[in-house]
Parts: sequence; structure tokens; C-alpha cells
Amino acid sequence: MLPPKHWQPDRVLRLFFSILFGFGAGGLLFQSVDLIYRRNGIEPPQALMLCLGSLALHGVAIPALAWFVWGHGYTLASAFGLLGSRRWRAILLGALLAAGMLPLGYALLSAVRAALDAVGYPADAQEHVHLLLESKSLLVRGYIFTFSVIIAPWVEEAIFRGVLYPFIRDLGYPRFAFWGTAILFGLVHMNRAAFLPLTVFGLSLAWLYQRTGNLLAPVTAHVLFNLAPFVALAAGTDLK
Repeated sequence: MLPPKHWQPDRVLRLFFSILFGFGAGGLLFQSVDLIYRRNGIEPPQALMLCLGSLALHGVAIPALAWFVWGHGYTLASAFGLLGSRRWRAILLGALLAAGMLPLGYALLSAVRAALDAVGYPADAQEHVHLLLESKSLLVRGYIFTFSVIIAPWVEEAIFRGVLYPFIRDLGYPRFAFWGTAILFGLVHMNRAAFLPLTVFGLSLAWLYQRTGNLLAPVTAHVLFNLAPFVALAAGTDLK
């Protein structure tokens, strides 16, 4: 089980203001680069825009998370239960959760897309998935792999499950922590078709972290979930 974390409210606020700054910097960078390209009559490269956005956000979030953890007197490993004696059990449970959530998640995604198409409000694939399927560049695909499969799961799990979920839970609102962090997790991906499956996935990740007390469990599930488009691409499956 996940023990109380005693995260300090002022440090939590500073962490999330830093992350919001990263979002804002990413948006400003997007707009500036887009304007420069369009003034010259050129469509900005999608790969460049994705790289700028991800670097702006995670370039702020990673040091902010490290500062947050060290400010509480923890190491990254001790803060998120990574040093527990049941590390391999946590990894196995994460893999089992991913195995169950992948078919459910993609079934929900297909159902939501069909419903949106039926009401005349179609949804595109998530930007990184679309770019992965469209790009022939090994460099671009390698960057997307590194960002989506290695970096993003760790950062997102540290933020949503490692910090936000136990902070709200320990304030005395366990149900709001469970549902609120999952809904926010779905919202921040900014894709209307993916909102429902990602929210359901977020609920399962919070449950898994609560049960194991080790962030390796949801990180493993998240890594394998994000790995699916690359496996599908290698198998010649169209995820669009």
C-alpha cells in the first residue's frame, strides 16, 4: 500500500506553477516558430513543432520534480518507493496491467472515434502517433520513441501519481484524488477521442500505485502502453 507522503503544499504549488510555466513557454515557442515559418510562406515541420513542445515542457518539469523531491529530503528513488524489496513484483504487475488495458484502451478509442464520426465531429490521432505513422525519418521516429516510451512515462507518472495523487489523498480527499488526477491526465493530452481511454487508464494507474506503493508499477504499465504504436508500426498495423 502507498504510505502517506506528507508533501508540503507550498512546494506542490511551486512545482505545478513551474509545470504551467513549461506549458506556457511551449505554447509561446509554438506560436513564435509558426509565425516565422508562415511569414515566409512555409508550413512549419510537424517534427520540429513536436520537439519544441516536448522540450519546453519536460525541460522544465524534470528539474522541477528533482528540486521538489530534494526539498523534502528524499532522493528520487526513496520518494517514489523505487527502492522497495518488491521491485520486480511491481514491474510484473505493471506489465500485467498494460496487457489488460491495451485492448480495452484501443477498444474505447475506436468506440469514441466512431461516435464522434457519427455526430459529424471527427477526431484526429494524437499528434505524436500521427507523426510516427507519417514520418519516414529514423531520426524523427527515434526522437518520438525516446520521448514517448522513455521520458514521458516517468515524468507523467511522477507528476500525476507520484505527487498529485497522494497529495490530494493525504488532504483527506481520496476519491477526488483518484478521479480528479485521472480526468486531468486525460485532459492534458488534448485529444477528444483519447480522453476517455486515457482517463480510464489513469484510474488504473492510480489504483496500481496505491496498491503497490512503488512508482515502477505504473511507470512500467505506461511505458508498455506507449510502446504499442511502435509495435503496431513494426507489424504493419494502421492505428489511425
